Amino acid sequence: MRTLKITFVSLNNTIFADGSRLLSAKLRDMGHDVNFVCLTQDGENYYSEDVLAQYSALIAEQDPEIILYSFLSDNFIRASKVTERIYADHPDRMQIWGGVHCTIAPEEAVQVCKVVVQGEGDLALPEFIDRYVAGEDYTTVENFWFRDDEGNVKSNPMRPLLVDLDEMPWPDYEIDSHTILDEGRIQPMTVELLEKYHNNAPLGFPTYPVLSSRGCAFRCSFCYNATYKQIFAGQKSVRFRSLIDVVDELRSMKDRFPFFRSFFFSDDDFFLRPKKQLAEFAVYAREKIPDLLFDAWWGSTATPASLNKDKLDLMYEIGYRVAAIGVQTGSEEFNKRVYDRDFPNKLFLEKAWMIDKYYGRKMVITCDFIVDSPYETPQDTVETVKLISQMPSWFSLAVFTFVFYPGSPLYRKAIEAGEITADPELYNAKSFQPFEHKNHDYVGHVLIAFGCMNFIMPRWLQKLLVSKPMVAIGQRIPKPIIQSINWKPVYNKLWAYNQGRALGLRERPRAWWNLWNFWQITPKKAEPVEAAAAEVMQERKDIDQWTKGSLTG
Repeated sequence: MRTLKITFVSLNNTIFADGSRLLSAKLRDMGHDVNFVCLTQDGENYYSEDVLAQYSALIAEQDPEIILYSFLSDNFIRASKVTERIYADHPDRMQIWGGVHCTIAPEEAVQVCKVVVQGEGDLALPEFIDRYVAGEDYTTVENFWFRDDEGNVKSNPMRPLLVDLDEMPWPDYEIDSHTILDEGRIQPMTVELLEKYHNNAPLGFPTYPVLSSRGCAFRCSFCYNATYKQIFAGQKSVRFRSLIDVVDELRSMKDRFPFFRSFFFSDDDFFLRPKKQLAEFAVYAREKIPDLLFDAWWGSTATPASLNKDKLDLMYEIGYRVAAIGVQTGSEEFNKRVYDRDFPNKLFLEKAWMIDKYYGRKMVITCDFIVDSPYETPQDTVETVKLISQMPSWFSLAVFTFVFYPGSPLYRKAIEAGEITADPELYNAKSFQPFEHKNHDYVGHVLIAFGCMNFIMPRWLQKLLVSKPMVAIGQRIPKPIIQSINWKPVYNKLWAYNQGRALGLRERPRAWWNLWNFWQITPKKAEPVEAAAAEVMQERKDIDQWTKGSLTG
């Protein structure tokens, strides 16, 4: 078989690129000569002319026959500019797009790139490459879209999702063949640069991101996962790797790159796994990767539906200290009607106070909330602030800006209602950070304030800010004044100080601070969920009351 020169390009804002690295490793295992390029650039979405020229020169140097790109919707315009540059400078190179955006909006993607992979490329891409090398017709490969020079588009049927995730190799970290955009210059990847860009992980020190599953059990209307469930209807969207394979991957990465001090499960919900699997993981991980378990904190994402004390105990005993939990809004009615999320607040508070009771401030718990949804009323936001005031005060908050992502149910609804137009600028590298935007109303600013000061802000002040008189006054503040408030210079500093105080990592405050917090009142704990309702959280068939059958249907 002829060896093919291939360049794989990640256009996302981090170098993690889980899916790209898996496919790159797969093509490498097939015997092809693969280079991996991270055009990492956070903040500015458009590459400068200098960066585009460097990239074009790199393609000339590497001389690939095929260039593969993977990106999220945020970077669609970025991908378009890069691809158009290569079409102009190197018209004989085949360029192929893949990733989330190509799955949920392939019609848009194929208008820019002549070859597009929709869905997972684990099986589709190797088949395409084999046919290409053999000189066979590759235009009938499932999952692929094609556009010819006359503008005619051909879309092929979708193949079933990959079930056995252990079939795939571990991610490509063969850094001798990797390059990265660092501070405006495309240069060879080094161990030092790899450490630098993995230090931007959620835990604050060199952390290896690992996927132990694919798919989400939920179908939130603002998320692309809801679209995935429609595209792959009738199939199991949530699939798991064997945790033995995961531990072996972690051992390998620690041996190759000793600077990794921890790891973070990037799964949509790590705790969807049954307790039995987690118990097996605990035993094997303690044996194989003790230096990763106990050197620094490690963690994962979680949901109130799957998290329970039995599972958390197993993980806590082997060093688990960080959980990121999606809450989104405190308005139950809005959560269910608009976001298609059925979590009752009392379920979340039950789990929150369980964590507080048994683990206290020995963990980092980050709760995600969305601000700026055009469908949310000020009263809905007030409900969110009230929910936050009922949480343990040491919990950390992550407040994100609402984004209309193409293909999501809310995007389609807004298009049909004429509320938005199909303009990529809607999601063009729109920062998730609310302090990057200035269209917040009064209650939006209150929620942002809670996001960076929920622990250090006295409860009496929290209650005052969301009282009916204050909300009424706040809603009457002239728009130019309210929009002049700029959180950007102070938000991250306040968040870091707030988190340090919450975890007891800061020195005791001065006397004036004790006086300021004189009225700090411990919030009343939520009424516990009935024993039967708490019990049903423990295994998948019961979790499905919140996922609408995604795990067992």
